[in-house]
Amino acid sequence: MRLIIVLLEQQLRRLEAMIEFRKNYISSVEDSLSLVKRRHKTMISSRKKGSSIRKFLDRERDKKTITILSTKYYYERLLPLAIKRKEIIEKLLNFEKEEPLGKVFNNLPDSIKEFVQPFEISVKKIISDFESIDYQPLETRSGNYMVKTEEGIMVRSKAEMIINDTLMKCQIPHKYEMPINVGSTVLRPDFIVLNRKTGKQYVWEHFGMMDNPVYVERFLEKLKLYEDAGYYLYNGLIATFSEKKIDEREFEMQVFSIIRNLLL
Repeated sequence: MRLIIVLLEQQLRRLEAMIEFRKNYISSVEDSLSLVKRRHKTMISSRKKGSSIRKFLDRERDKKTITILSTKYYYERLLPLAIKRKEIIEKLLNFEKEEPLGKVFNNLPDSIKEFVQPFEISVKKIISDFESIDYQPLETRSGNYMVKTEEGIMVRSKAEMIINDTLMKCQIPHKYEMPINVGSTVLRPDFIVLNRKTGKQYVWEHFGMMDNPVYVERFLEKLKLYEDAGYYLYNGLIATFSEKKIDEREFEMQVFSIIRNLLL
């Protein structure tokens, strides 16, 4: 059941992005396409908003214009169905949050729980399974890992140390640089974290040299990779940003705010 919820959430994110893009496209194209049948032939014309005057278009000469207007015509008919599907998915997800099937098992008398195999895995089990994952860390003896966290883990920067230590203080399940599949690519995000109440998983990336143009280009490429795989900012993906030098106290408050809003 948890897998179904994750898939629905991913589909919802894709629909939201698709709807937003199509809305922007429609609003950016002023003219509308109009089809007129004459002598068993369909003529293509354009018409400005609020005008009854049509301009007939030639399929070859005006191919670019026809493509733009036909795309708008298609999006205008696609949007209502996409919005309706989005609303249905939102209702399903809201119902699951309000009346999760796991609630039935949780409400059973403790005296019989040990005799029942629950239909749905509990959040406690999700967290337990996550914390038991074993993986081979990257070689931390290289010069890239220079800061030690309160857990004794070597990380790449003070920012990563603050994130790790704040996660630990808030008792948020987390893994540092654990490999995961992002589309067809294996990545090692800075952190994988779980919401403590729902078990929902997030990727947390810190981008720490945003004053470096080359680094910013790499950030945009990585962000695109995550989005193509269904991870969007603050919906599956958490991102924090800084320049090379950071105000540690201010950054810690920013990290705690994210944890409070998404992970507690």
